[in-house]
Amino acid sequence: EIFNVRLTGSNNSLNKKEDYQLLIRKIIAFVWLNLLSKSNRHGIPKRTLLKSSIGAVIKGKIDLKKSFSLMYTKQKIVYNYTEKSPDIIITRILKNAYRILNTDYKLVNIKQTIGSKNALEQIFISNVSEEYVSDLEYAKIQYKNIYLNFKQIVDLSWDIIKKKNFGNQDSLKNGLSFFIDMAEIWEMYLRKILKDKFLLKGWHLRNDEIITYKNNDFRRKLIPDIVFENKDSVMVWDAKYKRMQFDYFDYDRSDYFQIHTYMSYYTQKKNVIVGGLLYPFSKEFNLEKQIRNKSTSLFSEEKTHTHFVIEGIDYTSVTEESVKIEEERFLNRMTAYLKIVQHD
Repeated sequence: EIFNVRLTGSNNSLNKKEDYQLLIRKIIAFVWLNLLSKSNRHGIPKRTLLKSSIGAVIKGKIDLKKSFSLMYTKQKIVYNYTEKSPDIIITRILKNAYRILNTDYKLVNIKQTIGSKNALEQIFISNVSEEYVSDLEYAKIQYKNIYLNFKQIVDLSWDIIKKKNFGNQDSLKNGLSFFIDMAEIWEMYLRKILKDKFLLKGWHLRNDEIITYKNNDFRRKLIPDIVFENKDSVMVWDAKYKRMQFDYFDYDRSDYFQIHTYMSYYTQKKNVIVGGLLYPFSKEFNLEKQIRNKSTSLFSEEKTHTHFVIEGIDYTSVTEESVKIEEERFLNRMTAYLKIVQHD
């Protein structure tokens, strides 16, 4: 659902463990190429570098201090200029991931789109080497707004590289493991299906990274999971991949503080109409119980028109048919909240 991958039926059966491993590798390679193509809207990430040169023709700003002696001895000047150059760390990560995917994941057998071909050409014509990238270098990567789309492909590439390095240990050379962050998958899945549902209704998904108290030592970064905006109105949701059977201890105290912080922040600038926590329900959805998981005002103080709800998808049955049914019911309930709030 997240990456729009569809596995069609086949007369061939996958009986061997190696067959399933190969299938998973092919899917990962396909997703990697797909993400690379989508990310490459403005070319691969670049940095602006300040360079100096000597010559008789000025191509930038004159460095007067360094030019004085050269002007009399060689009749030349020193000038400084800026040049766009591929981001070294990001390019190294993408290069190394491509090499691993090509040799171990059969990437070479997958048809490449024009976007992915163009990105790969830019990566390999750069003079960036395939040297090792440290954990610290990866953690310090910063993305300009124009290149934010590359974060997902770089993170996936890093996971591929780390998995390869992990698997190269002698004691584990016969092992094959795939580590999946289900909390992240849950968030990405909800973002995808909600975006598809609300886009035609005029709602646009935001990707906010908020710095609070910018000039103070106690400044903090807020990154809400899912925020939709329609003119002056917003919805704020936090995806939680946790047990939810509607028992008292399922309602986590820190989760409540977090989502209320997000909603309170947006209240200062926008009309927050609804928000809350989104779970995979492990107990059958019950309409009567769900009524007790709604509030028509923030903090139930009746001083705002901001609705707060606990919502999610019923996963008590996990057949493909039942999941699609419960997914649609969830989306219909989410749409209904908008109508109720607008009526209020």
